[in-house]
Amino acid sequence: MYPVPVSSSDQRESPQVFEQQPGQITTAQFACRFFEVLTFIPRCILATITDMAIAAFCLLPLGCFLGRVDYNPKHLDPKKPHVLMIHGFLNNHTAFGFVRCLFQKAANLFAYNNDDGIFYNDLRKSIQDYTDSLKPKIAEIRMKAELAAKQNNTKKQGIHIIGHSLGGAIALALAAEDSEIQELTLITPLVRGSIVASCLSICLPFQLMKDMSANSPFFQNMLQRLKVRMEKHPLKIHLINSSVDLLIGPENARLPLDMRNIPGSLVQETRHHFFGHVGMLFSAAMCSLHALFAKRPQEVA
Repeated sequence: MYPVPVSSSDQRESPQVFEQQPGQITTAQFACRFFEVLTFIPRCILATITDMAIAAFCLLPLGCFLGRVDYNPKHLDPKKPHVLMIHGFLNNHTAFGFVRCLFQKAANLFAYNNDDGIFYNDLRKSIQDYTDSLKPKIAEIRMKAELAAKQNNTKKQGIHIIGHSLGGAIALALAAEDSEIQELTLITPLVRGSIVASCLSICLPFQLMKDMSANSPFFQNMLQRLKVRMEKHPLKIHLINSSVDLLIGPENARLPLDMRNIPGSLVQETRHHFFGHVGMLFSAAMCSLHALFAKRPQEVA
């Protein structure tokens, strides 16, 4: 018997794979971008109103009553990572109240006021001055961590720094100088300055306002030093920013393109479209960050 020929119509067709050409966008991507542009102004207004409400009805009352309370742990759990939280401009450590509630059982949390006063920043100081003021605190945390590790015969845990707004700039400056800092989480940070500070520096010509201005000499120098450090010593940076952050400017909260793909270092960015500069501290982004943070393996500094 001879084999019966099978017509092409009877053959099962192989699935076709459509590859997206460079520069070409799909219908879904176009719809998403169109929605973002269409709703940009309403989202900015909503985020700004939310930021003002949180500052007036949450941060201000809590800061006045609890701004001088020391919540730092007296005894460290050697099995938990050590987290230093650095708050932003005109704020205090109570800004991390929601974050503290989430992370309390997952880490040893430390937070200090940048200045002695509540809701106060000395405009005569520079960002470098605030950076230098935290170095003794970091040395103290390391000493306590090393002592706790020796007493419990466990590995020493490194310090994870969480910085918000101006605190993000301070965290980057610390990492640029300290190679033992291996991981940062930056929430709507000043990576390249603030557009609002640029405007305010005209009528408030103080050093801090000049440093906080967009693309100021401080940020240019700090990013150069940070790039050199990331090339020599690996650093993990988790950026959480917002497309509707009008205080900083969306692009000013992002690292330059040449610093996002440095071999050995890791830069992860999460961008949100509905939370503003202050509202991000109370958003679902903190919950997702906690989920990742609580599951991370233990590391040695």
